[in-house]
Amino acid sequence: MWRKYCPEYITDTNFTPLSLEAHANDHKNNNLINKVFKLEELSECQLWLEKHLGMSVDIGLHNGCKSTKTPVVSLDRLNKLKQNFKHESSLYNL
Repeated sequence: MWRKYCPEYITDTNFTPLSLEAHANDHKNNNLINKVFKLEELSECQLWLEKHLGMSVDIGLHNGCKSTKTPVVSLDRLNKLKQNFKHESSLYNL
């Protein structure tokens, strides 16, 4: 049923077009922007903004869940994530 609401390039083995990261690409997976900043690397974003804005920038940090532990994911689930989110898996070195 979900297929009738989605563009044809979204498949049940590639959910990348539904992710935020995928908005950097067109429907043929051509990159439309030249830089993506990861939440894990906010200092890089801060330096880039300071350079381009010519002013000091402070990006505050907030971890709403207050957890510092990375959730344990089974190998089977990790492989499924890699299969269904190929772009993100590459971007985040999964």
